[in-house]
This record gives sequence, C-alpha cells and structure tokens, in this order.
Amino acid sequence: MFGFSALVLLANPEQWRALAGNPALVSNAVVETLRASRRANSVLVRYARTDLEIDGVTIETGDLVLLSNAAANHDPSVFTRPDQVDISWSTPKHLAFGHGTRHCIGAPLARIELYAVLSQLASRFPTMRLAVGVEELTLRTDMLFGGLTELPVRLVIGISADHQVSCGATSLMAEAMDRNDIVAGHQKHVWSRP
Repeated sequence: MFGFSALVLLANPEQWRALAGNPALVSNAVVETLRASRRANSVLVRYARTDLEIDGVTIETGDLVLLSNAAANHDPSVFTRPDQVDISWSTPKHLAFGHGTRHCIGAPLARIELYAVLSQLASRFPTMRLAVGVEELTLRTDMLFGGLTELPVRLVIGISADHQVSCGATSLMAEAMDRNDIVAGHQKHVWSRP
C-alpha cells in the first residue's frame, strides 16, 4: 500500500509537488492514491447470487466470479477522469477496501498509516522523484495483494547535490518516519530492503 501510493504520486510529479507544497492535501492524497493504484493481485473471488448479464456475457447464480477493485476504481461511469491522478479533487467513494459486509476491517488503520507516511515523506523529501521508469519496477508475487519489490527514488538535496537512493518502499517509509539523517548536500544512509 505504501509503495503503490508513493508510486502513484511520484509517477505524477505535479501531484507530488502539490502535496509537498500543501500539507492540507494529505487526506485527499490518501483517498486518491488508494483509488488510483492498480495493485497487483487485487482480485476478489465471489459467487453470483443471481443471474445477470454483463457486456453480453451471461453469469448464472452460483457461478464463480472474479472481481477487480482496481477496475471498479477506474470505472468511467463513476469517475469523470478515471485514469488521471488529481489530489485536489473530491474523489467519489472508491472500492480499494471493498464494500458493505466485505469492507476491510483494517481500512481505518491503513488510512491512518498512509496519512502518516505520505505527510512525513512529502514534508521531509519534497524533491523526491523516481530514479527509474515505472516500466522498470517489479512486483512482489509472494504476497496476497502484491507490492513493489523496491521503489528506487532520487533525492535532490540542497542546491546542486543529486543523490540516488535505491530502497525498498517499506524500508524507505520506515526510515522517513524514524530518521532525519540527511543534511543539505550529504547523504548519510542508503536505505535498502534487508
């Protein structure tokens, strides 16, 4: 969740700059990054409760159905610009945590954690940007809902120092919360997944 949310913002540099420049946008950024991220393996298994037809395909009661929250969160009939990331708008309700009786019980905690991480990253590393293209990133396959194996970022510190820090997304988030070891022009730590 942390890695994908950071990726959504860093892949849209104007959104990262907007967040870094206006901490009041953190709540919107949390909601929008949850909606916009297309997490790997975000497919839910369900069984049809009634007969229905979708796009010319008949689904009968009891049929196994695979649902994609990511696809639902990019539905053009619900979202005006579904493939655009914009932390300034009021996003309609998304389905990143499910819905109704199937809503994730940990959703409130996840939102609080994501709020803390994004606010700290944006305030401590306002010049952070991706160090590689999005197409070069790899996904974890050893977790139910996937994740990034790493999120290489570049930090521009001071006026002319440009330091690349390659790190695991989760470890960067933890380090950002716990450390303030980078001073203007000097990199003291390189964060990486253990």
